[in-house]
Amino acid sequence: PFFEERHGRVAVLGDDKWWLNGLVQLQGRILTNNNNVYREPGALAFVWERKGLRVGRAFRTASWLQGTVWEAREGETTGWLVWNYADGLAVRVPLDYGRTTARFWGDLPQVGREKGFPQPVWDHHQLAEEVGKERWLRLYRQSWENPHPGRVVTTLDFVSNKSSPAAPFILAVNLAP
Repeated sequence: PFFEERHGRVAVLGDDKWWLNGLVQLQGRILTNNNNVYREPGALAFVWERKGLRVGRAFRTASWLQGTVWEAREGETTGWLVWNYADGLAVRVPLDYGRTTARFWGDLPQVGREKGFPQPVWDHHQLAEEVGKERWLRLYRQSWENPHPGRVVTTLDFVSNKSSPAAPFILAVNLAP
């Protein structure tokens, strides 16, 4: 399967090649009610944001591989990618649950509730005999058209929505000139 292979490699998912060498995982809203123990994290385990990821170029389009650790309400913004331009401009692109991203793994009842959700760019079926519960592992691809393709983007920030339990992650980013 996808994650059992070594890091630092190129993977082809859909029609795109992706350089994979780890991921950036952010925190989701912290458990507020013991009834939610299987729906959101119970402790701070990750950072809320990762700022200053180096870009250093102009580009026309960007696409990224993403997912979330937990579910969220459909349409809820789980986080943002913030593109910081050399001239000080910053553009925030939302990662919306059920529209551009969804939970990384889903059991059959959850997958059945996800009508109208984005199609994963990659999925892997795990049987109950393998992991204790039948489930699907999925990755999602989101694309963005840069409104300022002639301007240099210096850095990228990845920011979690502190009011969402989703805990988003990014696995890779591709830029097209």
